[in-house]
Amino acid sequence: MITALVVSAVLAAPIVVDDSVMRAQEKVRLDAYHATAGRAILQALSAGSLGDVDQLQEAMLGVPLPAFSTTLAGAWTCRTMKLGGAVPLVIYAPFNCVFTADGESFTFEKTTGSQRTIGRVILQDRTMIYLGVGYVADAEPMDYAD
Repeated sequence: MITALVVSAVLAAPIVVDDSVMRAQEKVRLDAYHATAGRAILQALSAGSLGDVDQLQEAMLGVPLPAFSTTLAGAWTCRTMKLGGAVPLVIYAPFNCVFTADGESFTFEKTTGSQRTIGRVILQDRTMIYLGVGYVADAEPMDYAD
């Protein structure tokens, strides 16, 4: 099970990604990642409900897959965990998802539930980064560039 997708540390050599792939607002957010992630983890661990904190700790103990491992492609059961912000920690129910290799990155798609997402997982500075859009299940997703 893949438990935290948005930005995950990986253990492979870095691949330089063309900056034109990422929208400007994501570049700004990524520049503040370490400070934001630190605050979010502290908030989640100190103010999250006990059961949710247990699940977060279990996910953080997981062994990361090698970056862009050939075993990543395929159908998975995934889970989203939101840390920090208005609510300290939210653990969502597992959902079906698919990773598809496209030669330089992976396409990721959440295939169940009313809220969906589709986009690319790229590798930048030894970190997997998800660049995608959310949409409602019965609507067409907009292009990431839009």
